[in-house]
Amino acid sequence: MLLTTVNGSRLLLEVLCCTILGLALLVLNPILVVEEYSIWQGLRDWLSMLRQLLGRIYLYQAIAFTFAAVVTLPLAAPIVLAFGDPRQLSLGEMRPFNLLVGVSLTPMLAYLLVAHVFVYLNLCYEFFYSARRSQNEKARRLLAVGLFFFNIQIALTATR
Repeated sequence: MLLTTVNGSRLLLEVLCCTILGLALLVLNPILVVEEYSIWQGLRDWLSMLRQLLGRIYLYQAIAFTFAAVVTLPLAAPIVLAFGDPRQLSLGEMRPFNLLVGVSLTPMLAYLLVAHVFVYLNLCYEFFYSARRSQNEKARRLLAVGLFFFNIQIALTATR
């Protein structure tokens, strides 16, 4: 009894961890491409991003996957309806089925590749994120002070 409970808990934990790692790895590629980091720098940045923004990463990925599934459904539904149960197809029917399913999933894969780059850019360079609000306020104040002195300098130059 105890062994089956432990084994079930282990399987649940394994599925959960594999899901987290699998979805989180999708953000690693844009880090390496956009920032032009080495693999070790990219892994370090990726791990720090996971520690700080894990909830937002999964929210954005869930939105991207949902949108991709909604867009792919009209392309894949006629194929599944035309061929029926894929387990009952013969070898001659299975090849066109796999080819058509692959063609119908291509827009989804292309969209997800681009979407994860934008997810990364949004996570790293978002201007109005609440945790960065104090930094943004400092930058705005410095900009306002700089513009004030710049306007004074222009006014003094114009009066000469």
